[in-house]
Amino acid sequence: MRLGTSSPLAHTSPQEWAENQAKLGCGAVVFPLSSADPEERIIAYKDAAEKAGLTIAEVGIWRNALSVDPATESSRFAITWKRCRRRIRRCP
Repeated sequence: MRLGTSSPLAHTSPQEWAENQAKLGCGAVVFPLSSADPEERIIAYKDAAEKAGLTIAEVGIWRNALSVDPATESSRFAITWKRCRRRIRRCP
C-alpha cells in the first residue's frame, strides 16, 4: 500500500511538487493538474512524479455523485473522461 496526500503543497515547478511529496514520505499522489492544462505541462508533472518514485493515484475527474439530473451528470463525466483519455494516450 502506498500512502499519499491530496494537497498539492506550495510549489513553483513540477520537480518541486514531486520533491515536496516525496519528502513527506508519500508514495502516491493526486495529480495537481486538470485535463484542460497544456499537454507539455501535464507531461512535465508526470515525468517529475516518475523520477521521484511517485504513483499518480487520482487524476481529478470531478463529477457530482449526488447530482439529481442524470443527463447533466452523464454528459459532464463523458466529456471529462474523453479529454483525460486523449491526454493519457499521448504521454510516452
